[in-house]
Amino acid sequence: VAERYLPHATSIVYQTLTAPLALVDGTTLPPLARATAFAREVEFGYPIPSASGPPRGLVKGFIDGLVAWDDDLWVLDYKSDLLAGDDLAAVAQRRVRERYAVQARLYAIATDRMRGTRRLAGLLFAFVRHAIVVPVRIGDDTLATWSDWLVRISSPSVLPVLSMSPVPPVASVPAAVAGPAGPAVTLGEPGRGRR
Repeated sequence: VAERYLPHATSIVYQTLTAPLALVDGTTLPPLARATAFAREVEFGYPIPSASGPPRGLVKGFIDGLVAWDDDLWVLDYKSDLLAGDDLAAVAQRRVRERYAVQARLYAIATDRMRGTRRLAGLLFAFVRHAIVVPVRIGDDTLATWSDWLVRISSPSVLPVLSMSPVPPVASVPAAVAGPAGPAVTLGEPGRGRR
């Protein structure tokens, strides 16, 4: 960040962490700074399942944050998109549907594998330039539907055959975020961020 933009950037970061999260659906969550637990730059990896045969590849990435308020766990993804229009909340919701739907599914599946005893409440897409937070709530059958989708899109007609040996899932979530039972698998190096 150029020095002349530091005051503005500092203000955005401060507001993002200390202001209650006013979601576009009219509900509110407490400030991130008051979360029960908060893990950032959470690395994940899991095999792309196949309807028959070995895994078809690997989904790997970093989740900006996993935030827990009591027993609810949320995936937090910061967005720096510049939004334009008369109704920025509507623009942000459309942006999530049109550009981030695949990311939402892959992150939710990853988080479900490492959430421990906490309930996966959903995903929060925080458009930090505009203080707009779009929630994608996880219903009872959402994860099953998204997992089935991943199997379907990995079929040979959709995803080219990848030659690789099966890869175990990777989770590096501190037990405080995953809940008392801890993550399903703990591998990797917690605290290692994107480079």
